[in-house]
Amino acid sequence: MVNRYSDQNTACPTFSSALRYPFGIGTTSCIYPEQLVVNVAKLAPHVDDIELVLFETDCQSNLPSPAEVKHLGELARSYDLTYTVHLPLDIMLGNEDETIRRHSVVKACNIIALTAPLCPYGIIVHLEQQSFCSTSPEDINHWKHQCARSIRQLIQCVKQPQLLCIETLSYPFCDIEEIIDNLSVSICLDIGHVWYYRQDADYYCKTCLPRTRVVHLHGHAGTGDHTALSLPPDKQLVDFLSKLAAQNYQGLVTLEVFSETDFHQSMRALEGAQALAHDTDIAVQARPALGSAT
Repeated sequence: MVNRYSDQNTACPTFSSALRYPFGIGTTSCIYPEQLVVNVAKLAPHVDDIELVLFETDCQSNLPSPAEVKHLGELARSYDLTYTVHLPLDIMLGNEDETIRRHSVVKACNIIALTAPLCPYGIIVHLEQQSFCSTSPEDINHWKHQCARSIRQLIQCVKQPQLLCIETLSYPFCDIEEIIDNLSVSICLDIGHVWYYRQDADYYCKTCLPRTRVVHLHGHAGTGDHTALSLPPDKQLVDFLSKLAAQNYQGLVTLEVFSETDFHQSMRALEGAQALAHDTDIAVQARPALGSAT
């Protein structure tokens, strides 16, 4: 499949969007209430990248079989598509229990190996703090130590550190900034989380965008996260797109929503906001309109 990050030393690789945006457009593999491969087949004509949202528990799993991985590769070649891989949320890379931490690393490395034939554009990693009830400096430092150990081991699996994208979550970015800098991994800037947790968007854009490989974009309504972007587009979305333009961001923007309705609305909101941000109309021509015959 097409490798859009052939220069492995580039922190922010160019992503040539088929939708005529300066960045690539993606969404999740959970838009339709169907199997992963079916989602990809339906979405492939309309996006540049699909985030494979994976889970594996004792009771159920959506990890693709080798045959499904082969099919996903065929779809990627047919549609000039790339994939990002979102590691399962129950992987606890910073857990204070060494047995749990090691098990999480093994689980993550197995998924990285399984999806390696797809040449993922990025591997999305959560460094959860939920195993720590204390906010004492000693506990936070131990958590950072455990996280750094785990990321070093994941780098051995993925070989290219910048493919690992550490996602911004509810805690301050400064808690993980040293890990990102020291290990030369990338950032997944979840601007939807920044808005949801009422963090400083200007700070996150200035600090994170130069090292960001993937942006997660979604709305929030009331107490709900990962909802559709607002229509008409709101000011914070327009301002964010202006910041992307100001920093010449050419990576990937993933609409991290989880239903067909939210995906359609978010695509329309993004198009409208991009036009407002640049005071011009956008010609979206390369991909067929959503819902049209292909």
